Amino acid sequence: DPDGDWSSDVCSSDLIFYGENDVALGKFVEDLCRAGNCPVPGCGRAMLVHSLSWVHGRYRVSLSLQNYAPSFARPEEIVMYGACKICGVKTPQAAMSDETYKLSFGKFLELYFYPQNLRLADHSCDHNPHTDFSRFFTFRNITLGINVDPIDLRNIVAPPLVLRIDRKSTRLNSSH
Repeated sequence: DPDGDWSSDVCSSDLIFYGENDVALGKFVEDLCRAGNCPVPGCGRAMLVHSLSWVHGRYRVSLSLQNYAPSFARPEEIVMYGACKICGVKTPQAAMSDETYKLSFGKFLELYFYPQNLRLADHSCDHNPHTDFSRFFTFRNITLGINVDPIDLRNIVAPPLVLRIDRKSTRLNSSH
């Protein structure tokens, strides 16, 4: 935010496949591409300046929006494609099928969080299609970019119970 307001609202909820908090993948894409401003009360900024992320286990799935449509995009159809972040190989563009449209968004995320051994069918790239590829959905001149990144899980270590300040050197020394 150029004004320095870094506050944000974080929403968290359980997602049950095809349940109350879930939505079809195609509807999720359409709704996000149609959204003008953020629905969070008090925000009011355009969805294009937001990013969404989901974290589970060893991965983070991040989604960002761009006001961009490649030349092959069709205005009233969701087009899907991907690109390797390492070598730049692109997957063929494909219209979203009815089956993919109806896929649970929760199930879609689960496939990111629990990947299987993936390879491109045409063997055009030897990189990992799970972590080394960006996936894109384009609808109505808006492109959603989705990336998955491994995260390091760390243990939480509590600070020492007593903190001593050495006034001469203004260094902090801890004692246990």
